[in-house]
Amino acid sequence: MRTVLLSDHPADLLEQARNRASTRQQQRAMALYESEFRRHRAELRKAEEARDQARARRHWRAWLRHVLAVWRARRRAPSPPELIAVPAEEESRLAAGIAGERQVADELGRALGDDWVLMRGYRNRFGEIDHLLFGPGGLVAIEVKNINGTVHCDGD
Repeated sequence: MRTVLLSDHPADLLEQARNRASTRQQQRAMALYESEFRRHRAELRKAEEARDQARARRHWRAWLRHVLAVWRARRRAPSPPELIAVPAEEESRLAAGIAGERQVADELGRALGDDWVLMRGYRNRFGEIDHLLFGPGGLVAIEVKNINGTVHCDGD
């Protein structure tokens, strides 16, 4: 069986979903980091002002205490966010659909001979068909759903 890829629409949708999720995650993480960093800078400025005032007044013990406070405040600076991509429900659903389509194409390739042609990802303005199968038996349109479940069949 020969396979022709017309479009990879599900993979495009998955990439778009991942980009949307990572952008939202990154924006939230950066907003939190910036807030913590502003708070840290204000705390550090306060400690530096106290240190400088103690030095100007020549209160050396207080100055030493404030030098250590500045040093501790600098060490407590927040670190920039590290993003870990967590697949969203939409991403999981799309990835399962892509896996299902590939599995169907592989199984059809093993079962059918060279006189069959499988066209993957046919799209027009009305929608998409996952697979079009052309061969001696005619034309078959296949829509793939990759859902966990149990199928029971009574009779034919």
